[in-house]
Amino acid sequence: GLGGGLGGGLGGGLGGGLGGGLESGLESGHGGGLESGLGFEAGGLLHGVIGSRDPAAQTIERAADLFHEAPEASIAALGPRLSKYLRALTAARIEAVEWTAGGGLRWIGAGMRLASHELTPQDRDLAWLALRLCVVERHVAHAPLPLFLDDPFAGLDPGSLPLIGRMLEGLGARIQILHRTSLPTAMGGATRISVE
Repeated sequence: GLGGGLGGGLGGGLGGGLGGGLESGLESGHGGGLESGLGFEAGGLLHGVIGSRDPAAQTIERAADLFHEAPEASIAALGPRLSKYLRALTAARIEAVEWTAGGGLRWIGAGMRLASHELTPQDRDLAWLALRLCVVERHVAHAPLPLFLDDPFAGLDPGSLPLIGRMLEGLGARIQILHRTSLPTAMGGATRISVE
């Protein structure tokens, strides 16, 4: 997930794998200072790693630790932006998320309220991507570090890649993004450097 430690609060990272995986992320420490930047690395599929504990809920818990607030407050702070990303990435199948009394997430869409494990694998991947991008956006507003992407979108539906590329372009207006990818459609308007 958005891995590494931030403020001691993001210890093991925000997440696990996503679509081809978003595995390491938000690397280095905050509190004593963020030293090495943010990163998403290739890894396992999200729907392949969900077990007894929802990684998306862990993402919110770690974000709450980072921002020194309750998980409900983290979701509220991400609210409008997260809803926009969820609607765009899932074709409005998912529109919002809420924190449950049991310490989990419930994804809300047209006539449904589902836990992460009840979503389709594709929607689970896209919902987690939206969540993680919003956490990164919120964090870089306070600490504008470079973002490292190591081919994290390889397992996603190719139709979603141009939209993801545009989302990264928007983020790239605020911070530097280094994105290694085998999928040119996920690069948006980035400067391309080919490595043989």
